[in-house]
Amino acid sequence: MRYLIFIILLSFLFACTTDKNRDKFLVVKEVERVAPNLKIGKAVILETNSSNLLGVSLQVKRDDIGFWILDTDIRDAIHGFDYEGKYLGMVSTIGEDPKSVPSISDFIVLNDTIKVLTSLGDRVLVSFFSKANQKLKQIELPHNFYSFEQSSSGYWLYSGYNKMAGSHRLKKVGYNGQMQKEFLPNDDFGDRFLPFVEPSFFVGHDKIILREALRPEVFTLTQKGLELELRLDLGDFRAPDSYWFMDPLEGFERLNAQGFSTIGFIQETESHFLIEIQTQENNRSKKDILIRNNNSNKWIKIPVDEMTNGHFYNPIGIEGNKIIFISYAPFVKMNYPELELSATAEKTLKGIDESSNPIILYAEIPEF
Repeated sequence: MRYLIFIILLSFLFACTTDKNRDKFLVVKEVERVAPNLKIGKAVILETNSSNLLGVSLQVKRDDIGFWILDTDIRDAIHGFDYEGKYLGMVSTIGEDPKSVPSISDFIVLNDTIKVLTSLGDRVLVSFFSKANQKLKQIELPHNFYSFEQSSSGYWLYSGYNKMAGSHRLKKVGYNGQMQKEFLPNDDFGDRFLPFVEPSFFVGHDKIILREALRPEVFTLTQKGLELELRLDLGDFRAPDSYWFMDPLEGFERLNAQGFSTIGFIQETESHFLIEIQTQENNRSKKDILIRNNNSNKWIKIPVDEMTNGHFYNPIGIEGNKIIFISYAPFVKMNYPELELSATAEKTLKGIDESSNPIILYAEIPEF
């Protein structure tokens, strides 16, 4: 009898452990697909003028005031818009005068301050601006990196696949740059520099999330270090192990020939977890937007293609039961007859000008 109880208990513990591990592992191709024609409940047209016209490659951060946007093709300034689309002006313009910065690699929006990162090779400048574009102060950190996020005691720094930046890709430093901890050793991609310069940090529900280009893992950053949040099975589109040791040109040719996937935007709220996967195949780009219901732990997948529903190509957040997208105006104009719109959104988008700034769309998350 005792032996039977032991076997049952052992089976129960094994099942619990398996379930826990399964929660952190997701096979992308097995996730249920849902119809991509999400209902748009609200639309906001960002004000356009002669100095703030934005392109298609945008890094967007939100706070209680509105949207703060860096056009990563131009990197001329950070452009602010309130939640009604009114232009708030530029912060941290590029220039040589003391009120400007030489360049912008990344930025953090924190309370009343925008912190702007300027890379200078083996060191960086962090410039502090008010949201009215007043330069408050500037500090120098003696590290080589291109992406950062604030921690409870300083900053998380990410340098990417660049051995010239040091022995590790991820560092935790104090506010003055003093080293606290290092993670992700630079010993698994040969002696090369792989020029992926993309946002690496995302703010989740009371947490900071990290992703790396072409890697299938998502991490939560804690006081102790990295904790695996999710590992994705990308199937045939996973970068092969041999890629990391190839000549850079040969490696990119190999990836383009077989197709590849990489994790893009990530957002978590109390109720949902969103992760964007971009796939390049046959010179065509497409995305899957994966959403987890945190209560049921169930996932769904929304397929997005530039030519058919490109207005949903760039998610920038979750608010309640809605996904927020920043949409290129020509895509909205082209697909307007097929959009499922609320009366409010229809009134906003009627007669839209495709030469205007991007449009913010609030689309309802399907029930699942």
